[in-house]
Amino acid sequence: MKKSHVSAKKKKTVSSHFNSSFFERDALVKGISFRNKAFGWKKYSFVLTLSKTVATGDKKIVSSSCIFYDNAYMQAFLANFSLRPSCYNCPAKAGKSGSDIMIGDFWGINNIMPDFDDDRGCSLVILNSNRGEAVFSRLNINYKKVLYAEVVSNNSNIEVSVTEPPYRKLFMILFSRFGFKMAHRVLFSKNIIYKVLRCIWLQTCKMP
Repeated sequence: MKKSHVSAKKKKTVSSHFNSSFFERDALVKGISFRNKAFGWKKYSFVLTLSKTVATGDKKIVSSSCIFYDNAYMQAFLANFSLRPSCYNCPAKAGKSGSDIMIGDFWGINNIMPDFDDDRGCSLVILNSNRGEAVFSRLNINYKKVLYAEVVSNNSNIEVSVTEPPYRKLFMILFSRFGFKMAHRVLFSKNIIYKVLRCIWLQTCKMP
């Protein structure tokens, strides 16, 4: 089943990133695609549709995009810095949500079923009950069955929560006090000063 990705992200972090990156350029965000697949799923892009006021006073719709690994917000998100606190201790793991159907990204499909991987993204559907199976059987979609063990081997977060990074608290402190740009700079910069600051932070956290 081909997918449309929707993910719960830290709202304040996203807003701060947009404010610092685009609003200062007299541009308003009209649309967001966190994982745009114009260049394929393996090189998905972070795309913003912007309404920008030009010199004549007219509004011009433009798009701003970059590959996910070059985007500051996606770097923080994929490093697990900007997740909600509940993501590090999710009570709904391992089928405990009580849902009839679970839907998510099928990571690792290129390893399990390479013939089904078209680099456009694929959804993983897990049926937890007879009612879920009955609903799914009525859908007219292209799908293949796969062993649960194979799925979990490439998607461990189905059963276990993501680990909270040691720098996550530092990221959130910097973000709340100085905004997204500074938090990202301190956590991702290769500058020796920021590297030292990060080391000091870790040592301080280890102190009784």
